[in-house]
Amino acid sequence: MTRFVAIILGLITYALVCSGQDSGTNPMTEEMQRLFNLQKMNIETEGYSLGSYGGGGMTATTWRRWTAYEGFTPMTEEHFFLKTGYTAEADKARKYKQSAGAYMGVGVVLALVGTVMALAGASKTKTTHYDYGYGVEGDLEEADPDLGLVIGGGVASTLGLGLALAGAAASNRNWAPYATVSGIADDYNKRLMIKIQTGF
Repeated sequence: MTRFVAIILGLITYALVCSGQDSGTNPMTEEMQRLFNLQKMNIETEGYSLGSYGGGGMTATTWRRWTAYEGFTPMTEEHFFLKTGYTAEADKARKYKQSAGAYMGVGVVLALVGTVMALAGASKTKTTHYDYGYGVEGDLEEADPDLGLVIGGGVASTLGLGLALAGAAASNRNWAPYATVSGIADDYNKRLMIKIQTGF
């Protein structure tokens, strides 16, 4: 009988301990929860890419397009890293976006210049004077394309288009994958909850 009572008391104590761990020693009030929801980090995924994993033929999904939110307010990737204390990563994210924009700008300019060169070369003409005899003569304007300009312009235009497309694709992706920033957001939210609960 004594053993049975001890077992019952042990189960009750264990249940109380677990209940205390679940609810927390400093539970969130309604106002605390509101503040937490307004300041917590959320990551919304928008696109993914598939890549091989190891040598066993396995594939893994990596989200490379995501948007960070502080509460309900979206923020840039650079701002997300600054907010969470990752200043070096914020600088890398900023440079990644700048590089993507530079690729797009250079590509567009190169494509336009190449197109103008190719059109100028293709539209080049020459004037030839003909004497048909019997006092009949005249000038005839004939097409005389500059193959150097046409080929060079075509190559430049193609390279420019490739650079522009590569820059556009890069600008549509984030520098860091979702798996990394998701963990950072979780850690930030844990610290935020403790800060709101304790006031420190």
